[in-house]
This record gives sequence, structure tokens and C-alpha cells, in this order.
Amino acid sequence: MRLVNSVLFVLQFCTFRFSGLTYDIRVPDRKIRLLGSQPEFRYWLGQKAGEGHFVGIHGALLGFNIALNDKGRFQDPNHALWNAGIGYGYSWNFGKDKRWALEANIGVGYADYIYDSYRNWHNGAKFKSNTHESYWGVTRAGLTIMYKWYTPRK
Repeated sequence: MRLVNSVLFVLQFCTFRFSGLTYDIRVPDRKIRLLGSQPEFRYWLGQKAGEGHFVGIHGALLGFNIALNDKGRFQDPNHALWNAGIGYGYSWNFGKDKRWALEANIGVGYADYIYDSYRNWHNGAKFKSNTHESYWGVTRAGLTIMYKWYTPRK
């Protein structure tokens, strides 16, 4: 699994966070392959951005190809899963220069996706097409340890 995060400080109380994800696990007859991104715009409620409580608006795009059992393999047919939601979190800064941080967040929202189902064998035949699913609930949850590279403003 590869996860890349970057945070851009936009204004005194606002940040934009971009997360990218690739995940590829394959064992005989089972696989999980994901490629996605999840940007989030955050408004910080404390003295400055990057410390304390925050609320945010997030979205996501995720392409998937998943086979968890012998019955089928599920794949997005050029229609990635997308979601949108709102979130809340808290960031604790620590260390000598406050460059280390521990962050916890959770978000709720709506997700929508369409997938095709295939037999779970090599070049398996499609047996169900354009299944549409929707979901309301937790769309983001995380616990992150980070190190901040920045130049202090004067």
C-alpha cells in the first residue's frame, strides 16, 4: 500500500489536504486493487491552521478491482466510486519545534458507485452488469502521525 499526503496552508485558518492511494494485494483467487485520491478543505478552529480542532469538506474518487471469494470479482466499469462529506478532527503538535503531529479525524457523507461482476477465474465471464449502489455513513476515518517541513513565517 502506498499513501501520499500533502497539506497546503491556504490562509491563516484554512488548509487543503490531498491524499493519494494505491493498494495492490494478490494471492491465488483473491485480490484487492485500488487507486484513488481524497482531497479535503479544512477550517481550523484554534489559534492557527495545523493545531487543534478542525472541520472539513472532503470528496474522493476511487477505482477498484476486488475479488474476495470464489463467487465473483467486482470492478468499476470506467465509473469510479465517488463520495462527498463533512468531517471533524483534532491535531496534537509535539516535539521541540512542534514539527511532529498526531492527528485523528472522522467524516460522514454519501458515496455512489457502479460495478460489474465477473466470474473469479482467469478471463472470467461477466455475469452482472452496471450494478448501482449508494451509501450514507462514515466516508473517512484516520489516525495519522506526521512530520512537518516548513519555513516559519515572520
